[in-house]
Amino acid sequence: MSIIITAVGKLRGCIRQVEYSNPSGASEQDIIDEENVGGTSTGRPIGIKKAKGKKKTEEENAIVIEEIREQNRQLSERLTKRNDDKQQNYHIQMLRAQTEAKKVDVAAKKVAVAEIREENRILLTNLNDVADPNLRELIRSEQKRIVQKRSDELAKQSQSTSTPFGQYFDDFGGSGNDLPDY
Repeated sequence: MSIIITAVGKLRGCIRQVEYSNPSGASEQDIIDEENVGGTSTGRPIGIKKAKGKKKTEEENAIVIEEIREQNRQLSERLTKRNDDKQQNYHIQMLRAQTEAKKVDVAAKKVAVAEIREENRILLTNLNDVADPNLRELIRSEQKRIVQKRSDELAKQSQSTSTPFGQYFDDFGGSGNDLPDY
């Protein structure tokens, strides 16, 4: 008897399942048409559970979008700061290079001044006071070299500054352009 009761229970379960899957009064064609439509019916509002789920999903999406916007803003700030730091570093490096170039110029001028002082000392040496003939001859040859060097420098300066605009108009007057002289 218990076997029959369990079999009847199973039969009732199958019948209920079929009844719930096929609404009463609906033909097989109506059921097929309803299955083909898919999605939710427009005539029936969504349930409370689905509405809450949709609202929750929208809120989560809004939070994620806001987090992405905040991260983008922070990234933009970091990139701007990095760019500003690079510009400042470049400016500092340029100032250092200029300072170093000035130091080199100053050092070169100091060497030139020291050389001129030494040359002046040699030029002002009285050869009559030098007892050693070899040293006297050495000083005399150095004096000649210094005088020749300075006369060459003066000649170069006088050629380049013979006119106020000599460096720009070196053949002014037409001598090189088949123009008559003034």
